[in-house]
Amino acid sequence: MLNLSRYVIIFLQGCEDVKKRTIIDIIIMILLLVLLIFLGTRDYDKNNEGKDSKRFDKDYSMVSSDNVFKYVAEEEVLDILNKGNGIIFMGFKESQWSNYYAKLLNEAALSTNISEIYYYDFLMDREKKSIIYNKIVDMLKNYLTKDDMGVVNVKSPCLIIMKDGNVISFDDETSITKASVTPQDYWTPDKMTEKKQLFENMFISYQGGQNGGEE
Repeated sequence: MLNLSRYVIIFLQGCEDVKKRTIIDIIIMILLLVLLIFLGTRDYDKNNEGKDSKRFDKDYSMVSSDNVFKYVAEEEVLDILNKGNGIIFMGFKESQWSNYYAKLLNEAALSTNISEIYYYDFLMDREKKSIIYNKIVDMLKNYLTKDDMGVVNVKSPCLIIMKDGNVISFDDETSITKASVTPQDYWTPDKMTEKKQLFENMFISYQGGQNGGEE
């Protein structure tokens, strides 16, 4: 009887050792899994670093790969307009006016330490009159100009700066001047310098400085 009790005790001790080893093994597996996820995420971020800037460089010939533009869809733009913060450039790559505008925006951003400008190519959404695009137009209707038919639309290029869901700066000056002049003729060195300074003041205001403005 004593021998049987001893065997039972030994058996139970063995079970306890197995449980401890199992728990330790599970903990090790969880730690390894977390480590793999972390390394995988870091590699993903590294591989995608600069992806938007390289794409923008290809779409806009006057802007280098050293740029701050991030592609966003209409849903993200609407979200920023509703309650967010951010600098939004609306244009499309087929427009040379957008090309010049993007160049000046990027130069102003780099000189004022702006790390990100959201880029929304609205052309397709405007053509199909998507529901979200129409909501964007409705939210910006006090800033946008009407065409000869009295229709309000986003025109290229256009800049909106949002802070806490409020428009603090807006500019679409060259979107309404392009009928009578080419961008190459319009953008003299003096005008480019003046526009870049305006953008810099807008960005400084966005960051909490004193200067800002609308055109």
